Amino acid sequence: MSNDTATRCLKLLENLVEPHSKLREIAQGGDLREQISLDSLTMVNLIVSLENEFKFSFEAENLDEIFANFNSLVAYIDSQLT
Repeated sequence: MSNDTATRCLKLLENLVEPHSKLREIAQGGDLREQISLDSLTMVNLIVSLENEFKFSFEAENLDEIFANFNSLVAYIDSQLT
């Protein structure tokens, strides 16, 4: 897992997650949907923000797997950037 990718993801999540104290739990591999209560609108905003930041598109059929936890998200992004 790339520290740069993880840092950039956390920065984007800061704009969507309240309270920010949950970011620590997320960064330690916590379940994204459970930890930050991702509703459909927040999920779309997160996906668009990540796509704009990292310049690629997510595959819709794999979203549950990709967003299972923070580590799986960062690993997926890293795989798209190499």
